[in-house]
Amino acid sequence: MTEINEALLKRVGNEARYLKQPDARLSKDYKSYQEFFSAKLKQQESIMRDLKAHQNHIKDNSSNFAKQIKLFQDLRYLLEVKKITAQKATNDLRGY
Repeated sequence: MTEINEALLKRVGNEARYLKQPDARLSKDYKSYQEFFSAKLKQQESIMRDLKAHQNHIKDNSSNFAKQIKLFQDLRYLLEVKKITAQKATNDLRGY
């Protein structure tokens, strides 16, 4: 538990240093932990919005998707029947 507390204290000390000293930075892209976590939060919110839009699209078009699935199942069935019929025809020709 003390290791966690030490890590948190170190992070707080670094954050204070990043905010007070203009040349101190957390990384090339972010000045401080606050900036880093704000950017990550915005990124996650954007991903969440995109996923919700995708979910709504799927919900709105679920009947179309179900119809398309049914059509493909029918097509698969017809192709399977055609394949069996062609095989029978080939086997019948071999018998002569």
